[in-house]
Parts: sequence; C-alpha cells; structure tokens
Amino acid sequence: MVTHALIPEFSVPGSSCGTDQFDSYYRARLQGAGRRTAGKSFYGHGLGDEYSRQFESNQSVHLQRMRALILEAGIEPNECFSHSGLPRVSICVLNRVSIALGYNAVVCSRINILSYQKKREGMGISHNMPPTDEINHILNSS
Repeated sequence: MVTHALIPEFSVPGSSCGTDQFDSYYRARLQGAGRRTAGKSFYGHGLGDEYSRQFESNQSVHLQRMRALILEAGIEPNECFSHSGLPRVSICVLNRVSIALGYNAVVCSRINILSYQKKREGMGISHNMPPTDEINHILNSS
C-alpha cells in the first residue's frame, strides 16, 4: 500500500500560481531571464510586476529545505539546483525526491509537516519508504 499521493498540478503554497507557472518561471530564470521577464506568466493571472520578487522570496524557504534534504542524503545538489540555487528540475520532481528520501513533499500545502514521526520500537508506521535508489531513477527520468 502506498500512502503518498502526488498531485502533478496544484496551487503552489505561498503564491497565487500553479505548478506550471512555478516551472516556467524557474526555467526562464535558469536561462538568464530577469525576474520581470520570467514573471510574465504571472501577468495573465492579474499579478503585477513586483510579484516575481515576492514569489521568489516565498519559494526560497521551500527550495532551501529541499537543498538541505538533498545534502543530508549525500546527493550532489547540482543534480537538482543550479549554482545560484535555482531549481533545475520541475516541482513534481522535487516533491518525488523528497518523498523518496522519506519526507513529505517539500512544496505542498502543509509544509509544516515535513517529516513523519520516527518509528517506535514494536510499532508500525503507515508511510511506506521507497528504496533510496529510486531517487536516481526519478532524477534521470525527468
């Protein structure tokens, strides 16, 4: 029984956008676009010029947590992040990697529940932990 659910399209917490705007914004930033240019996908949703700065600031918490999880697991950070800290992979891939590491999805609506209680002696835990080699498969299939 798998207890983790991945929803490929959802409203990104701390923002007024969905996963497609998140991914297109960071793709543009990776290609060298400034915040204003990268944030053009936000304009169609009624968000102004300054929203890009606010969006990046809000999402930095999620991205820093993900970077810390990757470092703790011994994964090379540049597989998921550029040298400037921008994500190289989609939001769905980031969430799948964090689940494979045994954590909740990093970019989700309940970010305060990042890790589950540790298993106590003699008690089961309802969250199935996938093998860690699944992380390489997730990163290589993106």
